Amino acid sequence: MSVELAYKDSELVCEMGRDFRLPMYVTNAAHCVYEWARAEGLGDKDYASIILLWEKLLGIRVTGEA
Repeated sequence: MSVELAYKDSELVCEMGRDFRLPMYVTNAAHCVYEWARAEGLGDKDYASIILLWEKLLGIRVTGEA
């Protein structure tokens, strides 16, 4: 799933929460990350690409090695 589609879906869930006056803390937090990813130009990338945001923010490199 692309970042753009994940953003769209999480936006719909956030709107539903607002409509029902339900707190959506975790969904809102995830939505902010997708929004950040879109702002960084990752909208057309797989949603797993958000790891690039954390690498940039934390100044680390995440690898698949154990």
